[in-house]
Amino acid sequence: MSQMDASGERSARVSLVGAALRPRFNRVEFGVVGLMLALACAALFRERARLDQVWAAAFASPLREVRLVEAAPVASAIYGQPYEFTTDWFSVHVPVWEKALGAYKGKPGVRYLEVGLYEGRSAFWMLENILTDPTARMVGVDLFDGELKARYLRNLELSGRAEQVETIVEPSQLAMRGMPLNSFDIIYIDGSHATPDVLEDAVLAYRLLKLGGTLIFDDYQWAGCLTPGKDTNDSERDFPKAAIDAFVTCFKDRLELIHNGDQLIVRKTL
Repeated sequence: MSQMDASGERSARVSLVGAALRPRFNRVEFGVVGLMLALACAALFRERARLDQVWAAAFASPLREVRLVEAAPVASAIYGQPYEFTTDWFSVHVPVWEKALGAYKGKPGVRYLEVGLYEGRSAFWMLENILTDPTARMVGVDLFDGELKARYLRNLELSGRAEQVETIVEPSQLAMRGMPLNSFDIIYIDGSHATPDVLEDAVLAYRLLKLGGTLIFDDYQWAGCLTPGKDTNDSERDFPKAAIDAFVTCFKDRLELIHNGDQLIVRKTL
């Protein structure tokens, strides 16, 4: 046998082996596979639509829809001092706060309570933009995980307004019990997001708020605890909205709704 004939025979054998190893799908089989994939995709889309409906129902507000203005990002350089911040969950709310709290700006004797200081981004915005009178005062409550306390205190020193600020390192549910009733014009609740804690903070805050005072809840529509991988110490069953809705429902005859969005803002009327 010549080399050419041997080479041809080997090529033929390789082709036969390759053909034997290749899957032999006919058109019917390809059609069945395609139909199965289509059905699987349709089921996934139906499940996603169902989850979207559940999500929307869970976070639908029972309150009427009202917006002072739409929340929107603002320029990052909104501070007069070079504060050290690592995260920004606040600046998007600045347009709403300017509208909601504008009447307090520069007013003597305004008292502000913030539950959940973190690095102080919202607190120092308040000092620079609302609590501008020398007689205005701020009380802040936080447990300060990790390096947060040192960073916040450095920022407080940078503000040049430390004499107007009292910082309490204690659980808010304990700290607020020792404060005078009807003593604050503005209270911002942004501490623990565990549902029972938010509810307790809300009731205590109502007692501390002056008649006509403004109460702000952060993360009204937040669902971080339901998001896998979210960095939170709260349970996946915890989110602020359930507590806020319960509070507003119970106190509905004593509150005026000011803003209903990512944050909820109410005014104490009774």
